[in-house]
Amino acid sequence: MKVDGATKEDFVWGFRLAFVTLAAKGLTVEHYDALSKKLMGAIRSSISNSSRPAQSILLKALASPGYEEEKARHFESLKARYLKVREIIATRTTGRRLVALPFNSGYFMCFRFDGDAEKLRRHLLMEKGIGVVSLEDRYVRVCYSVMELAELEPLYRAIFAAADELPV
Repeated sequence: MKVDGATKEDFVWGFRLAFVTLAAKGLTVEHYDALSKKLMGAIRSSISNSSRPAQSILLKALASPGYEEEKARHFESLKARYLKVREIIATRTTGRRLVALPFNSGYFMCFRFDGDAEKLRRHLLMEKGIGVVSLEDRYVRVCYSVMELAELEPLYRAIFAAADELPV
């Protein structure tokens, strides 16, 4: 099974549109029918249905002139942010209590924190004015896709400093 979503493929956060492709050697029409019915049941029981306005907006965007060029510009912008964040993490000298987890897009990344992630989240918000998400008391999720390239270094310096400021 392969899932492609409009969120990352077409830079439309919040649309929650996706395309599912099912394939395997030796599957018959009956197999595909059974898999499709199971998938439709899972979708109906969890998200109900797709957003018609989101589908209509995306369809109109895909048909507009200049769409591919605009998409290429956004891709390059996200790629530059991704590469900058990778560089910042690789060359840092502070914030060693934060371990970067694998990431491969220009949107978000997570750290495993050697401490209480919720305390770090609150400290960042209240003391530094930086919003992050804490997950399971160990992980901190940073959304860097909305930051300008020049803002990434100061953002991560502040996150690393905040991690160092909290008691062990």
